[in-house]
Amino acid sequence: LAKLTLLALKEDDYVLSPLHAFVRKQIEVFTATPFDLKQPAPGRKQAIGLYQVGLRCIHCKDNASGKRVKRAVCYPSNVKRIYHSVSDMKFD
Repeated sequence: LAKLTLLALKEDDYVLSPLHAFVRKQIEVFTATPFDLKQPAPGRKQAIGLYQVGLRCIHCKDNASGKRVKRAVCYPSNVKRIYHSVSDMKFD
């Protein structure tokens, strides 16, 4: 089994709210593979690049794309968009 790279840091419990610390423990950071590039991305304005950094829910990452919630996987366009992307994910 591949090791997960979580968005969470060990310091999160000391510097974030309990909700934000919990949510970050549920999100994996990964790089897009050729398989990921073939997955549907409705509403996406820019194509996903090979090895582009993405975020995904650890609980439904292995589900078929049609069985996941809308924002189970996202590819923030830059570092500043990570917070917004995670916020969107937690409300789906």
